[in-house]
Amino acid sequence: MFRFNSFITYLISFCILSSSAFAAQPPSSTPSNNNDYVTKSELPGLIKEALLKDPTILSQVVEKMQVAQEEEMTAKAKQEIVKRKSDLFSDPSSPVVGAADADVTIVEFFDYHCGYCKQALGTLSKLLESDKKVRLILKEYPILSEDSKLASKAALAVNHIAKDKYFDFHKAMFAAGSNTINESVIAAEAKKLGIDPEKLKKEMNDPSIQVELDKNRELGAQIGAMGTPAIIIGENFYPGAMPYELMQKAVKNWRAGDKNPVRP
Repeated sequence: MFRFNSFITYLISFCILSSSAFAAQPPSSTPSNNNDYVTKSELPGLIKEALLKDPTILSQVVEKMQVAQEEEMTAKAKQEIVKRKSDLFSDPSSPVVGAADADVTIVEFFDYHCGYCKQALGTLSKLLESDKKVRLILKEYPILSEDSKLASKAALAVNHIAKDKYFDFHKAMFAAGSNTINESVIAAEAKKLGIDPEKLKKEMNDPSIQVELDKNRELGAQIGAMGTPAIIIGENFYPGAMPYELMQKAVKNWRAGDKNPVRP
């Protein structure tokens, strides 16, 4: 969401451009009276009158500003994604789900206490089920709470112990995420997967776990992941949860060679 100050700046710029447009118009060849001319002091009043008469002008300005901001953000993110391609797509410490021979890779930065991330999990799971040529790389990105950090440490520890059980544990943490995630919950979910809770606890304290989290935090900040979920499809950045159809289209387009991000 854009900031109010940015909107005011945009609106002022719009007014200035409008006044410039008035000034730039050549004199009409048709005789006119003095009422046809607009002075600089009169312009704000006329703009106010226009806005009161048609308030939808504001929504048009806001919409245009949002589109411009999104395009700028995704363009900057794409540049950083290309720079950090190896860290994003080839880090051996990052959990991976899906086909080893995938032709499209999705990267998700997520937090276990994020409701929109839980929604994204359903969308991503459906896509992985329907498209066997998609690979998902999961970047633990606990930014919302200490519970989230604890869950991420446990999930990465599971990935260290048994990579094939990571995704089931990942889903279990989201199922528990609407409540408090604590050591008891983590131990119980580990037991269900046949993982010794004491072994898991020991692995969670391995310094390499924190190194992975710190690396994800720095990486997410660089590509512009200011919230969760933050999704990359191919080399395109999509902040926030995506509807299934839009995600499917983004994958299809990238696979076909269309490198432009899809829009809702």
